[in-house]
Amino acid sequence: MKHVRAYKQDMIRELCAQIFTYFFYLVILDIIENNVTFVLPMDKRGNRNSNISVKCFEGEAFQRLYRAGSFQGIDFLSSNFKGYRLNYQYDYNGGMREKDIYIDHKLKKIFYDNINNGKVYY
Repeated sequence: MKHVRAYKQDMIRELCAQIFTYFFYLVILDIIENNVTFVLPMDKRGNRNSNISVKCFEGEAFQRLYRAGSFQGIDFLSSNFKGYRLNYQYDYNGGMREKDIYIDHKLKKIFYDNINNGKVYY
């Protein structure tokens, strides 16, 4: 009987993981399509802010990253010499830290097509 119960728990965990993954897929797709910032819920004390948004790189930062191989799917003339990345920002010891978010090929194609068609992210 213990074997059956463990199997059901594994199925429930797998289902929860699939729901969680699909939720973040929808969040990322909404950010790409509608140019929104997703603000994650704060902790119980209300003092930890975090969000997922698109970060813009321009000028010297864009040139440096473009030469290093970033933004390979972006037409720099269509984007007005700007590059964009999905970014996760969060509070850490009174300051903000940032992490890049890596997305799959399908989402990246949608993202880069929007940029190459003149969409500007803020």
